[in-house]
Amino acid sequence: MTVRRQRWGNAVLVRVVDGGDGPPPEYRQGRGLRGIGERAAALGGTVAHGPAADGIGFALTVELPLP
Repeated sequence: MTVRRQRWGNAVLVRVVDGGDGPPPEYRQGRGLRGIGERAAALGGTVAHGPAADGIGFALTVELPLP
């Protein structure tokens, strides 16, 4: 598992990637991690999750604006 945090302009970006099997082919966003998305949206941020870019594992990216 890799966890990265970085400041990106006026935001903080947090990315978590695991090297596991990744989601099943029928995986659809909006299931399971909905609460994180709702909390990020309440703070003006965004959440993306799904297969990692290289096709190995699963990735969760949260971007939150800094005050």
